[in-house]
Amino acid sequence: IRYVERSRGLGDVYKRQAYILLAICNYRQRDYKETRLILRQFKEKFPESKYIDYVFFLLGKIAYREGKTEESIELLIKAYQTTKNLDLKNRIRKCFIDIPEEVWLKENYKQISDYYKVSKPSKANKLKLGLICPLTREYRTLGEEFLNGCRLAIEEYNFAHQKKIQLIVEDSQGDLIKSINVAKKLFRDYNVVALIGPVLSNTTIAVAPLAECFQRPLITPTAWQYGITSIGKHIFQTNVPGVVQGELIAKFAIEKLQFKTFAILAPYDQYGIALTKGFENKIRELNGIIVSREWYYEGATDFSAQFKRIRRRELIKTLNLMDVDEETDVEALARGEDESDKTLVPIPTIDAIFIPADPEEISMLVSQLAFFNIQTTILGGDKWNTEDILKNKEYVEGAIFPAIIYKDRKSKKFQDFSKKFRQKFKKAPEDIA
Repeated sequence: IRYVERSRGLGDVYKRQAYILLAICNYRQRDYKETRLILRQFKEKFPESKYIDYVFFLLGKIAYREGKTEESIELLIKAYQTTKNLDLKNRIRKCFIDIPEEVWLKENYKQISDYYKVSKPSKANKLKLGLICPLTREYRTLGEEFLNGCRLAIEEYNFAHQKKIQLIVEDSQGDLIKSINVAKKLFRDYNVVALIGPVLSNTTIAVAPLAECFQRPLITPTAWQYGITSIGKHIFQTNVPGVVQGELIAKFAIEKLQFKTFAILAPYDQYGIALTKGFENKIRELNGIIVSREWYYEGATDFSAQFKRIRRRELIKTLNLMDVDEETDVEALARGEDESDKTLVPIPTIDAIFIPADPEEISMLVSQLAFFNIQTTILGGDKWNTEDILKNKEYVEGAIFPAIIYKDRKSKKFQDFSKKFRQKFKKAPEDIA
């Protein structure tokens, strides 16, 4: 400011800007006393300046931070009345939201409460709906499909209703910290009435406490982790949790199919562990028998070790049911020592094998299951519900798996949605859409 004051040729424009920038610097340093002094000097020197609205705004924020709520309201309203800047108006509205509602109900504020009401969602305004999904990195394809389905649904709703919905989308990148930060942004900056997503179970669990804190509904159509709704009364989960899904598959296998003996081959990840836990617990509860449980890690392509272990455990039973030469070393065969890959003895003693695999793993698993001649019924998880498994028809014939989403292809609703989705996105909708 001293430099500007001494520079005769610069004019008032630079002086005004220097004052405002210095005030902002002091405000951000939390030196509110110095900030207020600079702003008062500005008002005295430039009462007609176009920056006067921002001066009132900054003074109002200082008063609020110092606990002077009534003074803050008066200054913010002055700023709101003075400014023609829409961005500043929106910033002032956000400040109004932070002011407790009981303050506005006081007698001396009833006549100006319209400024408070304008900051809240009204019937005339669009409802802001937040959506969080992974649009970059590992789960990008999943997030894009989810987003496309939501966008189409909201377009259909807005076309049919007078009150519109504005969808505000944020990318979680499939990351926990990123999910929390964008959720805070949607609640604080955009004042969304509800939140959809964030698609993955772990990111949903991370965001759910925030939704509960802000008392806004969080609706997760895809997260399968058990117990998410226990986080709070504002948390809603429409997908079947993995543990529950495993329990239902086991119950169906025993009560409807009359199966008694089971093997399990599952991925060692959150999804596989959850489904296996539910399946195994329900089998034991209903007096079924788990003869073998095997795990594999993400990215595995060779499952021979797991299938060999399953075979060995059942081979003695199988050989005892057959007419085997007395000189045959049954124990040696069971250990696989004399077993030839070309003459594998069929294993018919397991009623079903539960394989809650991802779609890209299914073809490798079922072909290797057939190679090791384990003659059993395959039980899958909901991820089996994809047309891709038809590529392995000879190996999956008779497989049983749940369909979390039932596509009634003959229904008008499905046909209309599918047609509009294809027209808009040039592809058929996946289940997540």
